[in-house]
Amino acid sequence: MDLGQSQPRSLMRRSSAAGGNSGVLTIILVFVASLVVLTLTRNEANRLREAEEYIQEQVPMTREIFCLRYGLSNEVRHIDVMTLKALPKPDGTKPKALVTGAAGFIGSHVARIARDLDMDVIAVDDMSGGFKKNVPEGVTFVKGDLKDPHFIDELFEHHGPFTYVYHLAAYAAEGLSHFIRGYNYRNNLVATMQLLNACVRSENTEVFVFTSSIAVYGAGQTPMTEETTPIPEDPYGVSKYACELDLKAAHEMFGQKYIVFRPHNVYGPGQNLFDRYRNVIGIFLNQLSHGKPMTVFGDGTQTRKFSYIDDVAVPIAVSPLMEHMHNEVFNVGGDQAYTVNFLAKVTAYAWSTDLFLDDKTLVHLDKRNEVEHAESSHSKIHCYLPSLPRPVPLETGMSRMVEWAKKEGAEFAAVEFSAVEVKKNMPPSWVRPDLQEKSWVEHDEKENLVEQGLSTS
Repeated sequence: MDLGQSQPRSLMRRSSAAGGNSGVLTIILVFVASLVVLTLTRNEANRLREAEEYIQEQVPMTREIFCLRYGLSNEVRHIDVMTLKALPKPDGTKPKALVTGAAGFIGSHVARIARDLDMDVIAVDDMSGGFKKNVPEGVTFVKGDLKDPHFIDELFEHHGPFTYVYHLAAYAAEGLSHFIRGYNYRNNLVATMQLLNACVRSENTEVFVFTSSIAVYGAGQTPMTEETTPIPEDPYGVSKYACELDLKAAHEMFGQKYIVFRPHNVYGPGQNLFDRYRNVIGIFLNQLSHGKPMTVFGDGTQTRKFSYIDDVAVPIAVSPLMEHMHNEVFNVGGDQAYTVNFLAKVTAYAWSTDLFLDDKTLVHLDKRNEVEHAESSHSKIHCYLPSLPRPVPLETGMSRMVEWAKKEGAEFAAVEFSAVEVKKNMPPSWVRPDLQEKSWVEHDEKENLVEQGLSTS
């Protein structure tokens, strides 16, 4: 019996010892495995770090190889665009620069930068959608309509000759252009041709800088490169591409130099927050300022690259000073694509960190006729202007714009057209009971209710 009882105790002792040894062994194995994993992790981290360093080393080399296709000299490639200044004329005076649309968004920023480049800036706007407070100090402002050839003649006679012409005046409502076709072509095509005629006649304009749009590409051409053949799908894109073709024709016929920029979805301080047909970020901010839900056409999965104003205005302003950019076309703007839904989230968060997006704060409207994915490549502009700063991230740019927007005209509602040329198939949210249909539509300074309110406040 004792032996019988002692046997289990002996077995228990051996079992306990074995269990203890097993536990120690397990700990040792886990420790060794941890060392192995840690070593692998460190090795992996080192490999990743080495790969990242290699990529950083190779990217400039890859870009250098890519840029060889343009035949750019080393001297050109090392120009610092942020320190450029316009050379004075032979008589010692500053070169004159005409900036159209200078009370508008992009135009006002280009006018400011051109002034800082030591140009004598003449700023023109018809005030149909611009604001006098946008016009920078230190420039000469002239109000006038480029659709009127007599105004253009007087402009060149009394304020010219112009060494550089920056033409940014336009009505850039891509979606609405289907329903205001005549107004679109008069503003965006006819006015441009009349200004170009005056430049050719003057024989003094060295470079005509034209702001086009990625709307010229149309749908299904992502990524959009300058080598892509444009197939515009709406009257706005058609008008812009027609201008590009005419500039090329004027160069071939008269030797008139030009530069074309195709920006996209530009935002930032100075933007019109009061036009319900264009500038999605401006529309969002106007809605938020009035406590209304943000509205998105379709499901919001359409993608765009949003461009902070400095990423567009700087290259446009310096371009005529860069001879290697003459007679070229450039996409310009932000590099990162986002869905409109994500844009709404970023906008809402920048406006208020307490704002939660749901069916009450973000409303999806019926889908409209628009390009689903509009994403352009900017490799060419980076080759021609490699010293440009990196594009401003969306969150950073939005924070700056919201800070500015909260100080600007929250009391003003979005401005709408009183009439269009065609109402058929308009998005339902644009059709009001009092919206008229007319064969001839004008949208001039009389419709600029916000400017009227600002000037009387």
